Amino acid sequence: MTVTAKEARKSFHASLKAADADAGTVTALVSVFEVVDSYDEMIMPGAFKDSLERFGDDPIPILWNHDWHEMDAHLAAAKGEETDEGLVVTMQFDMDDPTSLKAFRLLKSGRIKEFSIGGFEPASGIKRVEKDGRDVWAIYEFELVEVSLVLRGANPDTRLIDVKSAAELVAATEQDAPGKEVPPGDEDHPKDAEPDPGEADKAPEDSGAFHVAQKRASALLDLIT
Repeated sequence: MTVTAKEARKSFHASLKAADADAGTVTALVSVFEVVDSYDEMIMPGAFKDSLERFGDDPIPILWNHDWHEMDAHLAAAKGEETDEGLVVTMQFDMDDPTSLKAFRLLKSGRIKEFSIGGFEPASGIKRVEKDGRDVWAIYEFELVEVSLVLRGANPDTRLIDVKSAAELVAATEQDAPGKEVPPGDEDHPKDAEPDPGEADKAPEDSGAFHVAQKRASALLDLIT
């Protein structure tokens, strides 16, 4: 029997960069190119090109922990793009849904810091290569099905780029200047959530990376809306 594709899930750590008490949109780097994970695999630039074209105007599902069988596990809708670093997605959470709202708050508070991509790796898109003196698998094609929020991942190099309200992101880009960060309100920590693993990092308002993240997020938001 010939295996043409295998199901794959790859997880990455993310660190919070900014938060807004009224936010419903999250921008995150959910897969980093050319970083070897715990499975001795690395995603290569261009691996998501075909998948993103197949999604077209349809949103990428954002799930909780790769639960493909439970409708309540659907938390948000996203648009994605490949950058020099990897796959960046902008997620719009359903703030009227209690589960989706809770997931957003867990991201905002830093109690969830990791993402995982779910899909398939076609056999034709995998190649054995040498990196840093060892043999690893290079993934040149990944058939993306969904992106999940998870508690623990396999790769340390992804991060949340921005958590802001859609209106502020768009306004910041139109003015071609970093938007003023609204101080977070009272943190909402649901009692049945996982313990807080640590306080999240925050990017300064005037940093170049933060400004670029805002512009990228607002451009993606145009696709969502």
